[in-house]
Amino acid sequence: MISTSNPILEFGPITTAIIFGIVQAILIIYFFSLKKRYRQHKLIVYIITVLLIMQIESFFLRTGYMSYYPHIFMTSIPFIFLLGPFTFLYCKSQMNLKRLKFEFFHLTPFLFYFIYSFNFFFQRGVFKKSIYLMEFRTNIPTELVKPHFSTDPWNIQGWVVVELLSLHLFIYGCVSIVQIIKYRRNDKKVEREKINWLTYVTGILILGSLILFFSQGGKIEG
Repeated sequence: MISTSNPILEFGPITTAIIFGIVQAILIIYFFSLKKRYRQHKLIVYIITVLLIMQIESFFLRTGYMSYYPHIFMTSIPFIFLLGPFTFLYCKSQMNLKRLKFEFFHLTPFLFYFIYSFNFFFQRGVFKKSIYLMEFRTNIPTELVKPHFSTDPWNIQGWVVVELLSLHLFIYGCVSIVQIIKYRRNDKKVEREKINWLTYVTGILILGSLILFFSQGGKIEG
């Protein structure tokens, strides 16, 4: 049987950093949304919003609050598929490159995996809590609660997290870098600050993909 007790809430240096990141993200979103001159950077707001969603779930995971609110467990994963397209489209907008008519097609992986994740989202909270405790609170004796139906009917969860997510981010990062290089070669008068900024944003995306790939990923059993 699953443990009926909730884990003791934990706060440490990493949790403090996450809280700082959450506050910072909220302030950045508010500031960029408030000032009209920053509307050209709206895609940065979208990127930070995705990161905010991930940070909030990370806070719940690390502190133990997830055991009280198990229905938000694993909800941020599909949104990672938005980071690559948002970064790519942001770079294009800042370089004034021609936009395509079907750019919404970049959101297809997110939409597909978000809908597919409903197989997990619609499960009972007690099942999600058991998964959480077994993976993140191993010091609490618990047993896996069986789901009402399969959380992964097509058996794709194992390679979507982490391999496909990492590859998705890495490809978008590399394509963005190539566009930045071409843009700099074609326009000798381009502002150095703009190039440095776009390179920095794209570099963070590539670095994040590598960190994600070499980190330990989770797999939902169903």
